[in-house]
Amino acid sequence: MLVQLFLNFSQKSNRYILYVDHDIQYVQFYLMVNENVVKEFGLRIKQLRLEKNLSQEKLSFETGFHRTYIGMIERGERNISLNHIAIFAKVFKMNISELLDLTKVNPKHRYNHYQLKNS
Repeated sequence: MLVQLFLNFSQKSNRYILYVDHDIQYVQFYLMVNENVVKEFGLRIKQLRLEKNLSQEKLSFETGFHRTYIGMIERGERNISLNHIAIFAKVFKMNISELLDLTKVNPKHRYNHYQLKNS
């Protein structure tokens, strides 16, 4: 079982995520850039789920994802794969570009303010 710890540092408002297994034999440290994009995507999933009057449990049944994973996505704690984005798009009966329209949750969202990992 992996334990996920969130470590917040003040450097450029980046979030670092540390994954540790219970025997401390596996440790991985990630720099999460563009955290706002992950959070806004999570808000977009929550917005669509609520518009369809779905609980997290019902959405988990329709997507095949665990309910706690849905919650982590909605809170912006998981940076999900393109495959999972495609599954959400199919469940919400929209194309991927509609799903990724983050201006629906943040009208001030700009698609050109992303940060590179090494900057």
